[in-house]
Amino acid sequence: MNRVRSALAHLIAVVAVLLMPLALTSAWSSAVVNDEDRWVETVGPLATDPDVVNAVAVRLEDLAVATVDVGGAERALEDILGADLGGAGARTEQALREAVRQVVVRVVSSDVFPPAWEEAMRATHTQLLRALRSDSGAEVSVDLGPLLQAVLDSLSEQGLPVTVDASGLDAAFSVASSGELDQARAGYQVVDAAGLGLPVAVALLAAVALLVSARRMVTAGILLVGAALSAVVVWLGLGAARTLLLDRAPTADRNLLAAMYDVLVADLERLALLVVVAGPAVLVVLLLLRRLGGRRRREPAA
Repeated sequence: MNRVRSALAHLIAVVAVLLMPLALTSAWSSAVVNDEDRWVETVGPLATDPDVVNAVAVRLEDLAVATVDVGGAERALEDILGADLGGAGARTEQALREAVRQVVVRVVSSDVFPPAWEEAMRATHTQLLRALRSDSGAEVSVDLGPLLQAVLDSLSEQGLPVTVDASGLDAAFSVASSGELDQARAGYQVVDAAGLGLPVAVALLAAVALLVSARRMVTAGILLVGAALSAVVVWLGLGAARTLLLDRAPTADRNLLAAMYDVLVADLERLALLVVVAGPAVLVVLLLLRRLGGRRRREPAA
């Protein structure tokens, strides 16, 4: 009878272990990916991240330079930079880029940037969930249009001939292409359907396995070591996903995408690391306690 109980307990424990990677991921997804406010709270602080600020500044500078009529900008540039350009085309283009860079730096360093970044992240989150939950969808991107418009308005105020406003330009950078979303959709929908119910179910399975088992230390070992291995699988999966994402991204966008990815999965990485450390540690403690208990039982009564 004890053998049957132990076999059943071990089977339940193995099922719980096999479900643990999905349970960890679904718990994180429910808490971060599916919650718009938590998403914005997580990625909002990137508005002060140097890699993000630099990537946004480079994109805004390139777009803004293309909107200015170089031929009509020389006099205004001489006033802005306090230098005589002498009618040289190359010097005028160089001066234009320098003037635009100064404006862009002011915009991304001002109080305008953090709320504009948060609003862009909110819109990106809406795009992402719509794309993942539907049968198909366009790419997910971060719209820098409001920031670009702030740059163009400042350039116009300085007398530079801006030929188009931000609404006529593609001021977004891609986070995920439609092809990448097609590949991720099935996995996300499984995780989304599991929700917070799966972690609870895994915990219940582990409890049942321990209650049923006639050899609870062995069952506890299966659960704790299995949990650690499951967390390693999650950690390796996150690393592989990061590599795949950045390999497919344009070189200019990689630092920004890396910063976004790292901050979004940071909670899941910390949870996985905690499980990797705690699982074996708890097992060692249980083994030590069992050994000490055995010694005390063998000691002769005083």
